[in-house]
Amino acid sequence: MIKLFCVPTGGTPSTAFYKWMGGLNSDISLELLEYPARGMRSKEDALDTIEELADDLYSKCKEKISSCEYMLLSSCIGTIVEYEIYRRIVKNQDRPPKKLFVFSADSPTGESYRESQYISDKNREVLCSTCESLFHSKIFNNPKKFSKDYVNKIIELNQSSDTFIQPVMEEIFISEEQSFEKKMAVDFTNKTLMMLSDDWKMAKKYSDENKEKLDIECPLTVVYGKNDRLLQKNRVENWKNFAKGPYEFIETEGGHNLTIENVEFCTRLMNAQSISSKHK
Repeated sequence: MIKLFCVPTGGTPSTAFYKWMGGLNSDISLELLEYPARGMRSKEDALDTIEELADDLYSKCKEKISSCEYMLLSSCIGTIVEYEIYRRIVKNQDRPPKKLFVFSADSPTGESYRESQYISDKNREVLCSTCESLFHSKIFNNPKKFSKDYVNKIIELNQSSDTFIQPVMEEIFISEEQSFEKKMAVDFTNKTLMMLSDDWKMAKKYSDENKEKLDIECPLTVVYGKNDRLLQKNRVENWKNFAKGPYEFIETEGGHNLTIENVEFCTRLMNAQSISSKHK
């Protein structure tokens, strides 16, 4: 049995990995590490820094990693937390992971963390596409038009704000009549973008602090989606500068949210690692 510890990706709770359960081999135990104030830990107080998150999640998995083979995985902003968990594992001379998996992420010292990836004119198209997938056609008459109205208001409110500002319902229901279902969809999207905004704020603070570089000695696999419109390939490839041990770069079909949108590929990759571990 090998444990797969998953750190939440940007703007999501750990339950986003639930879809993986049906595709993983029986000898892989999915271990979900949850941030305080989200998902399964929604009643706890939120933390304000990457370091606090890493300390918290490390404390949750420390006992388990001492007695089993395991892997660490995350995507997007969550990979910085994953990297800092690895730092604590090395510092405390704990059992090292069999492998680190990094999906759709700039390196810990990357410039993208100093940018506002979503709340900006630059990524308006990407944000519209993301919202359109949340504003389902079974509920909305014209998801594309409504997404555009919503995103325009989000960007207008948040271009120069340090904290996420939610739009007033009446200001975005321009092309659609209001209903309970539509309001619920908007509320869910607001909460998702609020979490993402909080994550980026922590990532920017972390990036500005210029942390001491730690080489990754265990095997490192970095995955990039060919259609990722948020990150350029060369930024994701910067992880190779952190690899002191075996390094693998995989380019596959899909966009930025590979761990959510390309579950079959992700679980196949985990299963292949599980099988290879048995033969070593």
